[in-house]
Formats: sequence, structure tokens, C-alpha cells
Amino acid sequence: MTSNGKNLFRAHREWRDRPADERYSTLKAVHEAVLARRKASVASKVDPSSLRAEAQTDPSSGSTELMVLGPSGKPAVPSHWAFSQLCSYADAPAAWFRKLPADMAAFNLSYALQHSVRQQLEMVWANGETPNTIRCFNTPDYTRLWDEVLVQWVRKATNDESNGWHRPPAKTDNQYPSGYYAGDRNIFLFCVNDTNRIDDGKQGLGRGFFCWNSEVRQMAFGFEAFLYEFVCGNHIVWGTHKLFAFKMAHLGEHMVDKAADKLRRALGMYLNAGATQEQRTIDAARRQVLAPNKMGVVELLSSRRVGFNLRESEAIVSQAETDGDDPTLLWSVVNGATALSQTRIRHADERTAWDRRAGKLLDLVAF
Repeated sequence: MTSNGKNLFRAHREWRDRPADERYSTLKAVHEAVLARRKASVASKVDPSSLRAEAQTDPSSGSTELMVLGPSGKPAVPSHWAFSQLCSYADAPAAWFRKLPADMAAFNLSYALQHSVRQQLEMVWANGETPNTIRCFNTPDYTRLWDEVLVQWVRKATNDESNGWHRPPAKTDNQYPSGYYAGDRNIFLFCVNDTNRIDDGKQGLGRGFFCWNSEVRQMAFGFEAFLYEFVCGNHIVWGTHKLFAFKMAHLGEHMVDKAADKLRRALGMYLNAGATQEQRTIDAARRQVLAPNKMGVVELLSSRRVGFNLRESEAIVSQAETDGDDPTLLWSVVNGATALSQTRIRHADERTAWDRRAGKLLDLVAF
């Protein structure tokens, strides 16, 4: 099956790379897991110079591991992520320390912490099923959006997947679920809605979104909404047209409130409003003639109003013709522009910038 739209691979990479213990079959199951994790997590303010590293040997196994001791003197094992963060804040080479014997790494890290220029860190450690495990170190300017809060928002918006939104099936579902993921560093949610598919004159379009977050400063909070033709068994999303996206860094006193407001408005506008507005927009774009001929379309696309250069505009019109579409129609031009990002643009940053410009072509719709 061919597609004029862009294909999204982010969900595929999650499907390919996530271990079995980070996969969940329902939003409720994800929420229970990340809620338990939050309840088991304790945030403490610490002075880096008050921390020291120590190598300790487990008598039962004989294995030696590096522990971090805080002002209380109680040892805790840093996660791989937390160890990297701590070394970074101490201006110490984490990759090199990992190659050293535990006692040597502990000595050098302790020295680096004693001479750290940072005044304070926030340490999050777990005291639940994995006691005395340090999950992360963050600076005081970090604003934590807990994963369980985000999942709770999505559960409410989808009415626990009872209003048409659900996890897309994958070919490995008989082995483990795919689409909802929660690891020790981040979460990723992939939802689709195939009810009332939008008529685009071809296969029809469903609606989908990605949502992600990290409560340990591994990535920003973000949301991306799109239309799509189909999702294959390994979670490549085919024939997509991006609708909108946003990201928010975990900074600022009111970041959580702003994130809640932004997501609430996005979910209310997109998830619960049905497909009527998208259908109206696409119907109008399918009817709208941009110019009486190809040259007129090229002139419009390369105008200051739209912003493509002459070579880009000619390529878009040519791609629409190659796909068998009428290049004077707005929807054909939108499809041609999004198809070019798949076939001619190699670098991800350039594709993202191009897709953003291509998506704005729908702003030309005249109702």
C-alpha cells in the first residue's frame, strides 16, 4: 500500500527497543505502575560535597558495587541514569569510571564531589520494592512532572479507552503488549482512534497521538497529534499528516500547571471533539484550487506568504503530479509536500522543519 503522507517511526523504535517489563496492555496498568513508583520515591535536597561514594561487597554473592552515602550515612545504589547525572554535576567522566574497579571509581568520585562547585542537588531515591536505589539527581531549577500525573490526564481524556481511543495492536501482542511503555527514565503512550475515519478520497484517515514524559530529566514533556492511513504490526505509522505538537521543558515555578492546561486544551480540542473539524478541513482542501495551472501554484508556494523557495515549490508540484494527483488542488499539494520529506530529506532536523512548513499549507484552506 502506498502513501502520500509522511511515515512516523518513533512508535516503531519504542516497539523494537523496549524490554518486556516496560510494556503495558492498558492505561490503567501503566498508571498503577507509575503511581506505585511515585509513592515509593522520596526527594531530598543534598549538598554534593556531603555525598561520598563507597565500594561495598555483598557477602552472599561476593559482588562489589558502588554505593552513594548521603549526610545520614545510609548507602544507596545509584541507577545507571543517576550515576551519569551525578558524575556530570561533579564534572567527572562517568564512562571512564564505569571501567574502573568499584573501589577506584568510588575514591575518584568522592574526590570529585568534595570539589564540586554546585551548591545543591535534589536526589530522588526509591524506598519501595527496590529499597535504597537512587533514581536521579537534579538541579534545584528542575520542575518535576510525575509520570503518574500525565497518565492520569490521558486516562481521563480517553475515559479509560472507552470512547474510541485505544492502544493499536501489534504483531507481537501474543508475546507482550506494545504501545504503552513505562521505564525508569521515561514513559511513552501511543493511542489511535479509527472510529469515524476521515474521508480523504483514498484509504481514509484515522486519528492518533504520541505523548511522552520523564520525571528524572531524561527528556521533555511532549504531545504530538496526527492523522494517519494505517498502523502496521511493528508500529510504523503510515501516511501521516501532522496536526499539531508541543514540548515543554521541566523548568519554571508553574510548569506543571502550564503543562496540565496545555494538555487539557489539546485533549479537549482533539480527543473529545470528534473528527468533524478535520473532515471539514480536508474536504475544503480537496476542493480548493490554488491556481489555474502549475506555474500559478509554484508562484503561490514560493511567495512570501507561503515561504517555500522556487526549487522547493517546483519539487512539491512535481511530486503531486508523480503521485497522480491534480497539482492545482490544495490537498494534492499538501500530500506532495509531506511525501518529499520521506524521499528527499535525509536528516531528522531538516525533516522536522520541512514537515512544520508543509503542515501550515492547510492554513490556506478557505471555508
